[in-house]
Amino acid sequence: MLMDLAVPRLRLDLPSGLHPHEDRTQQHTQAWVQEMGMIANSPKVREVCDSFLLGRLAARVCPHASVGRLYVLADWTSAYFVLDDVLDDTVEARDPEVATEIADQFIAPFLGTAPRTGRHRAGDVLAVPRIREGLADLWARTRPGMTAAWTNRLVHDMTDYLYSHVRQSEINSSETPFDEDAYCAHRLLTSAMYVSADLIEVATARPVPEHLIRNPDIATIREAASHVVAWVNDLYSAPEEIRLNDLCNYVVVLTSKLDVSLQEAADLVAQRVDVQVGRFLAAESRAEAVLYPHLQPDDRQALTEMVEGLKTWMTGNALWAEETARYTDRATRRPAPCSTSPHSSDDPGSNRGTGPAQNPRRPCPAPPRMPHDGQRVTGQCRSTPARAKPQAPRAHRVEPAGSRVPPPRIRHQAPPAATGPAHPASPPHPPHRRPESGQL
Repeated sequence: MLMDLAVPRLRLDLPSGLHPHEDRTQQHTQAWVQEMGMIANSPKVREVCDSFLLGRLAARVCPHASVGRLYVLADWTSAYFVLDDVLDDTVEARDPEVATEIADQFIAPFLGTAPRTGRHRAGDVLAVPRIREGLADLWARTRPGMTAAWTNRLVHDMTDYLYSHVRQSEINSSETPFDEDAYCAHRLLTSAMYVSADLIEVATARPVPEHLIRNPDIATIREAASHVVAWVNDLYSAPEEIRLNDLCNYVVVLTSKLDVSLQEAADLVAQRVDVQVGRFLAAESRAEAVLYPHLQPDDRQALTEMVEGLKTWMTGNALWAEETARYTDRATRRPAPCSTSPHSSDDPGSNRGTGPAQNPRRPCPAPPRMPHDGQRVTGQCRSTPARAKPQAPRAHRVEPAGSRVPPPRIRHQAPPAATGPAHPASPPHPPHRRPESGQL
């Protein structure tokens, strides 16, 4: 059936901002992914990447970073989408064994080990080696100035992120959706938001001591922010993920488990986002009252800047989701890696490494440009039963505090009873094999 889904109204009563060097950042990160050979080098692909506005995403989520650190953060956001497109959208990665081999390849630069070569030779099919070398370049530019404890934390979180896609491939292969608790725990990992929370400390140049990261209120703050970002992305990406038969989306999970329509499920996801924002703010208030007074000034400053960074990440991500063409038609717009050689950038301030050795790859077509109407997202639904279309779907809006026109304040209210957990517990480590971080 034709699925016409309106993203519910979201009003995040949190700060927002936009870095003044947004345009330069967009040019930098687009040049970087092409220079490293992580995507095809063609005018059409450049047009598609430009429409994703990944530089704007970085400029929104880290509006106060220095230019050099903003470039690093922008390259991380670009890398996320390249990784997601390989791990989520390729036929090969739907095989759990291939997904494991891909994760083995991508984690190697962070562990400082040689990549493993599996029997499926996924790298030959998906141009994985070039992406791996791009990650190595990115990691080399991220670590300077950060502590050993922070480095180990990010490697741990990156490992969880990559290997969570093995579980995702198993779910999609089995065609059996998660239950709600399991999905929320899984999505904490696949969203890469724990990695992003770590990267906020790169943007501020102030690593947070590990004993503070483990504080219950700070852990709640990080978890709640991760849920907000992940679930907002699920709202915007639901039509395309449904069309691709991707069962790892909160709207799909609630539709299946609660026997509600897609629109009703989307409305419930929005309510759960609201609950998580309230949970974030409550934990912040407790930390300010109980924890902050006992901290040394440097630690208090590092923690305050991380929490403020999570706020701008939540609002910035939601605003960017309205602006980007990323979610219009992911299947046809995905700029997959292919055989063309990396292009060399003339950006003198980029601080990028040299491109990888050029290996012949099979050619792949550039995706066409698709229009984005800025109001509604549509797609073909093949995994849910036909239901009546809502009579008056609402246009989606995101209204953060601190924008040019101040939005009304939101009153956080819980979702209806018996519709699922307000804040699921943190997930255990993935059951899949994880390499040791021996050299770290």
